[in-house]
Amino acid sequence: IGIGTRDNSSINIVNPASYTSFDTTSFLFEGGVAGNYLRLKSDEFDEVATSASISHLVMGFPITRWWKSSIGLLPFSKVGYEVNSLTFQENIGNVLYTFEGNGGLSRVYWGNAIQPFKFLSLGVNASYLFGSIDRIQNVSFPDSSYYVNTQINNSVSIGDLYFDLGAQYFTQLKKNIKLVVGATYHPKVNLSAKKDYLARTSLGEISGVEFFRDTVDYRNEQGMVILPEGFGLGFSLTEANYWLFGLDYKNDKWKNFRSFGESDSLVNSQSVALGGQITPD
Repeated sequence: IGIGTRDNSSINIVNPASYTSFDTTSFLFEGGVAGNYLRLKSDEFDEVATSASISHLVMGFPITRWWKSSIGLLPFSKVGYEVNSLTFQENIGNVLYTFEGNGGLSRVYWGNAIQPFKFLSLGVNASYLFGSIDRIQNVSFPDSSYYVNTQINNSVSIGDLYFDLGAQYFTQLKKNIKLVVGATYHPKVNLSAKKDYLARTSLGEISGVEFFRDTVDYRNEQGMVILPEGFGLGFSLTEANYWLFGLDYKNDKWKNFRSFGESDSLVNSQSVALGGQITPD
């Protein structure tokens, strides 16, 4: 959760309006490492994959008593898969189809928040998204040296600005109980992108190195990747230095996503997050 939370000892990039909670004499720095353990199981196979990477490097600091800021670097999205499909065809033998995806986008942001009223905070994150995503298709013939293998690489590179907005309302319900209600919104944005299409034939691998024979087709074009709009709502209840409880709801219109005019068969997404913490005496 994060849409409806604010804390003077941590940096909450989920809702930029939370930056006004920084103390006027503080400087905050945070870094993190994310790890993944993935197990895929079918009737015939059981695969395990692990990975680790830096999740974020961010800092927060005051500019004035009513204006606070944050800057940082963190991942925005990532792609990583490899799917193999082996089929048998008469007069040819086994045909191996391989589909790979790798890469992702990173995000450098500068966030700012102001507190126009004692109970209200408004914020915005201005981000620069950059990176590339490669999708590779291979067709090979493991049983024959008479057929030429084919590889098609579709690479999309992105570099453009992206904004998300936030607001928080906070009030004291009792002597030590605080209520925070928050909202976030990221508008639809057209990201400038470049796509490279490369089709090649190859003679196969020797010691793990692919030996390419000919370039069949190469094209590059400028275009747009459309990131759709989305919004979030959340709240939290807190007793200072003791406990916190909160709920977030997010709605993203991924059905409107487009990459060079293609929708990628995505659908709208909704998520609900429930969270809390307690600090024993």
